[in-house]
Amino acid sequence: MRKYLVGIALASSATVVGAQQQPQEPRSIVTGHAAAFHVTPYVGYMRFGALNEYDGGVRESFDNRPVYGAQASLAVTRNLSVVGNFGYAQTRPVFKNAASSAQVPTSPADVGVWLYDANAEYRLPVAALSGAVRPFVQAGAGQIRYSTEADDISSRSRTSTALNAGLGVDVQMGSVGLRLMAKDYLTSLQWERAEDVSLRGRESQRANNIALTAGLRVGF
Repeated sequence: MRKYLVGIALASSATVVGAQQQPQEPRSIVTGHAAAFHVTPYVGYMRFGALNEYDGGVRESFDNRPVYGAQASLAVTRNLSVVGNFGYAQTRPVFKNAASSAQVPTSPADVGVWLYDANAEYRLPVAALSGAVRPFVQAGAGQIRYSTEADDISSRSRTSTALNAGLGVDVQMGSVGLRLMAKDYLTSLQWERAEDVSLRGRESQRANNIALTAGLRVGF
C-alpha cells in the first residue's frame, strides 16, 4: 500500500512539472483565446556583407546601420506558420578595410535598403522557463531593393533576389511576447531574378547581411 501511494505521489508530481513546462501559447489581445495571426514590429542592427572584394582585402559594402521593420504571421499548425516580412535601413555605400581608413564612403548621400520576403517558420516543440520561452527557425526568399533616395522606394533603384534564414526565441508575457531574432539575408548583385540564384559562384559575389532584431509580438 505504501509503495502504491508513493507511486501515485511521484506520478502526480511529474504531471504537475510537465504541465508547468507546457508552452504558453500566445493569446489574442481581442478575444483572449489562442491567436492564429501575429504582428511583430521590430528594430535592430544590420551588418552588411561584402558585395565585391578587391586586392588587399578591400570590400565593397554598406555602412552598418539600424534596421526597422515588421513581420506578420499566420499559423498553419500549432508549430508551423507562414510569415511575411518588410524591413528598411538607411545606409551609405562604402569601401571597408581601405588602406587610408577602416571605411571610406563612396557616395555623399545615404541610400535606402528595402527588404521584403516570405518565409516558413517552425516553432520548436520545446519550452524553457515554465514554458515562457520558445525557440524557432525561419527560412524563405524575397527581394532586396537599393534606392538612390533613402526615403523613396520608387526612386532609381536596383532590385536583387535574397535568400533568408534566421533563428530566434519568443518570450511570452501574457498576450504580448518579446521576439529576439538573428536573420541572414544572402544576396548577390547577380541575382536579378529568382532563376539567377546560384550558390556555385565566387564567394565574393555573395553577401551575408546579418540583422539582429528585437520586437513585440502581438496576437489577434
